[in-house]
Amino acid sequence: MIIIEEGGIAMLFSNALVRAPGHSVIDGIDDYANLGQTDYPTALAQHQAYVALLKDRGVTVTVLDPLEAFPDSCFVEDPAVVAADFAVITNPASPRTLLFPGPHL
Repeated sequence: MIIIEEGGIAMLFSNALVRAPGHSVIDGIDDYANLGQTDYPTALAQHQAYVALLKDRGVTVTVLDPLEAFPDSCFVEDPAVVAADFAVITNPASPRTLLFPGPHL
């Protein structure tokens, strides 16, 4: 279980849903740090380290398969509230991510 404090608000996490990066991650739309094209082996290693860190802290991690048609699909930026019998998925932040939910979850 992980407690994250952001802006004075503590959030408790016991489950995480992540998507592994596909080879197409090199064609993603975001380059926040202006570092150039993403290196796939580095992105994959970083993602695997992230998952391992969560698991080491007792978080149950569900890893979804990559979606090669959606280069940015490994970046979980749009929140979802998940309860035992339902989930509320918010509107995606980017028009390009509108296709991510649907059958892919």
